[in-house]
Amino acid sequence: MLGRMRRMFAVPFIAALLGGGVVANRRLRERMQQAADEAGLTVLYPSLPLCTDNAAMIACAGYHRLARGELTSFEIGADPGLPLDRALPERRPA
Repeated sequence: MLGRMRRMFAVPFIAALLGGGVVANRRLRERMQQAADEAGLTVLYPSLPLCTDNAAMIACAGYHRLARGELTSFEIGADPGLPLDRALPERRPA
């Protein structure tokens, strides 16, 4: 896996840094370490308490919006720039 990645990039690398909530998966860590060993690479990842994702933050923001009586249509779609600190603008269907 990592050997394949090494061949894909024009710039050679000797280490892979993993991050995010998925890195808390022990089986993924084991497989990545095995692949790194086979490819002669170093794999780095944070300690388990630091392997988090944004799910808790988004759930908390949603809780506070709901507590204020804010509701959002399911048609809103994915938008990484949606504000968390103020109500969403009204969006009219096209």
